[in-house]
Amino acid sequence: MSPRENASGPGSGWTPPTYTVGDDLKVVGGYTPDGVNNWGRWGADDQLGTLNLIGPEQVSYATSLPRRGRVISLALPISGEAPRHPTRAPAKNYVAVSGTDAVSDTPIWLTNFVYTDDALDMSTHGTTHWDALAHVIVDHTMYNGFWAGATTGAGAEVLAMGRHHASFVGRGVLLDVARHLEVEWLEPTMVLEPDLLDAVAAAQGLELREGDIVLLRTGSMKRWWTLESDAARLEWFSASPGPGLACTEWYHRHGVAASAADNFSFEAIPGETPQTRMFPLHQRLIVDLGMPIGELWVLDELADACAEDESWEFLLIAPPLNLPRALGSPVNPIVVK
Repeated sequence: MSPRENASGPGSGWTPPTYTVGDDLKVVGGYTPDGVNNWGRWGADDQLGTLNLIGPEQVSYATSLPRRGRVISLALPISGEAPRHPTRAPAKNYVAVSGTDAVSDTPIWLTNFVYTDDALDMSTHGTTHWDALAHVIVDHTMYNGFWAGATTGAGAEVLAMGRHHASFVGRGVLLDVARHLEVEWLEPTMVLEPDLLDAVAAAQGLELREGDIVLLRTGSMKRWWTLESDAARLEWFSASPGPGLACTEWYHRHGVAASAADNFSFEAIPGETPQTRMFPLHQRLIVDLGMPIGELWVLDELADACAEDESWEFLLIAPPLNLPRALGSPVNPIVVK
């Protein structure tokens, strides 16, 4: 019997689980998806999920897309003015050695060499980022049946963000939902359905390909920069337009490798099940499909460039930081058109 089967609970109210955990960190007798899923599709030990869909063929095609050599960043500035969920600590950029140290002749240990240095302390989900497959748990279980207990205070033993440090490079496509509906931004709480996503792609003359990284523009980020009061900015985090649960099948059918949006939650908030389960699409996409999702992406400049070119496909380069046990990662996504 594995020691994990006899793990003590946190208190008297804890109910021991009925499942067991193998030495491979897989749950036996626990949660299994009841809908479309990718468990076992790439092997019982797979930890890459839908990023398996990006191979040499997909990367090679993506590198053929740039025509103008235009480079666009899709990242927020890491600053106090940028949106950051209230539950996540603000980033702190500490300057350890400054230019004022130099002009005041503060002694520095390197002979005849003067430099500046700093450090950054921040949440991995506190700015433009990817969610790792270890980020979401359903009934003690993560993607492909891995046990949630494999993520401890030391980080994720499995499904960590660092496994993808050489990935997220491929064909990016933008579905500009706000432009398609001829609005500056979608109404908060609007649920995007598969038929609407298909309509946007058709109107843009865009054919999805297996291994695509799909970016959804709702205009939510554009709306953020128009908000002037702290109260209005706090309210921005209470509701968000985004894809609904039915999009699980849509992502699976199109073979999407990853997806990101210009909002704080990726999916619609409060969504379709606010009384019974929060963030249900996170659970279906990350746990069932093994599909990474991104939040707080900046898509307005890209949207204008795509409309100008009348082309909504591009080379996207968006690898996470090489954090071996992280549950997410800040990213500076780069588009080349």
